[in-house]
Amino acid sequence: MAGGTTARGVPRQRMQTWCSGGCHTSPAKVGARLSEVGPPNGRVNGLVAAEAKPITKIFLCRRPGAQMESDRRLSRRRTPLSGAVVRSRPMLTLLPETVAAYVQDHAMVEPELLTELRAETVATLVDPQMQVGRVEGALLKLLVGLSRARRVLEIGTYSGYSALSMASGLPDGGTLTTCDLDPVPAAVAQRFFDRSPHGDKITLRLGPALETIAALAAEGASFDLAFLDADKENYSNYYEQILPLLPSGGLIVADNTLWSGRVLAPQSTSDHAIVAFNRLVAADERVESVLLPVRDGVTLARKR
Repeated sequence: MAGGTTARGVPRQRMQTWCSGGCHTSPAKVGARLSEVGPPNGRVNGLVAAEAKPITKIFLCRRPGAQMESDRRLSRRRTPLSGAVVRSRPMLTLLPETVAAYVQDHAMVEPELLTELRAETVATLVDPQMQVGRVEGALLKLLVGLSRARRVLEIGTYSGYSALSMASGLPDGGTLTTCDLDPVPAAVAQRFFDRSPHGDKITLRLGPALETIAALAAEGASFDLAFLDADKENYSNYYEQILPLLPSGGLIVADNTLWSGRVLAPQSTSDHAIVAFNRLVAADERVESVLLPVRDGVTLARKR
């Protein structure tokens, strides 16, 4: 990944990763260190390059030679976990602004660390609207607690807000595995995981999510709850791969299933993918499901 700055003037980051033993089929914990590339004074995003610490809980799970995508212009959506790049569109508001503000005012107060993470995401990362909001973060925490989940799988880490929200709902000894492809927001996420009292519950895996899920299945992993918030074209594939890893009563939570209302008149590939996913879940006799109009649409599917 080239150094320099993005079109926004945000310094790029280069992540050096080491992997051996075919970790895309049998993941092994690997050392990963950020090599910060920035201006002559050596400071990047307020950090001195020499102070960069190893990211000790990131796994690398990808095919040898596969390309890691860097952050993109705002005209493009963040690198999806399948490795493709899709165009982004502005997020539409499904609730009137005054109603949305009322809902926000009555959500649980977010911890200061999440407030700081949200601010840094907006200030430094591409497509910050992809970060779940305070209301959805509170919902995710409640769902983890209500389902009494001990093992959570997240597809789509971004900067880590949703992972930290869910981890805070896990009991002591609970675990959360979160997957992403882009090392730039993943590095931000890991930095905040390291600062959180719940960070030791979280393991971050870098690589195409379908390969990561297959590797987890090969390891014999199982999960009580899975959260989908990644490239929409693969939602149905993620769903089909994850469902066998859940016990009866296990829960799949899928974000963006109203897709800013574009499910009503789909045009793009991602629009049609969400429509197909919604149709798949609604007709699937293996689960009982509901689509909630929370934020951009949240689907809950409980395995029978």
